[in-house]
Amino acid sequence: MAEVGVYLGGTAAIMMMADSAKPLHLFDTFTGLPTGGDYLQKGEYAGSMESVSRTLAGYQGRFTLYPGLFPKESSHAVGHLRFSFVHLDMDLYEGTLDALRFFWPRMSPGGIVLSHDYPQIEGIVRAFEVFFAEQPESFLPLSGQQCLAVKLGAN
Repeated sequence: MAEVGVYLGGTAAIMMMADSAKPLHLFDTFTGLPTGGDYLQKGEYAGSMESVSRTLAGYQGRFTLYPGLFPKESSHAVGHLRFSFVHLDMDLYEGTLDALRFFWPRMSPGGIVLSHDYPQIEGIVRAFEVFFAEQPESFLPLSGQQCLAVKLGAN
């Protein structure tokens, strides 16, 4: 499992509770948003590695933190892995599109990508529309502020 855009680790804790066996790979700049976009400001949503580690203190040994821009600076250690579940909470178009391009080929059949801020943030909507225009699968808007996609095939 993986999450990109960890903030303070609340969603990561829910993911750890939902699956007691799988390791969780957590990616974030840990310095906030790298740029602004839509109505968001550079540096917003800064959560430290220490605050995430405190939130996940009961799960030591089951998660790994990867600081830096994803995927350019922080994905090298997991490029060989397959994923069953990925949560994206990146708030920005470019990062979300880059994350979809990185994770989708690495998703196991039946694996789920769930994204926050859909349809609230235009950049997230655009990233999903652009990416899935070239895929045999599609994505599904959910009630509230999320969308999801299920990987059907092995590619």
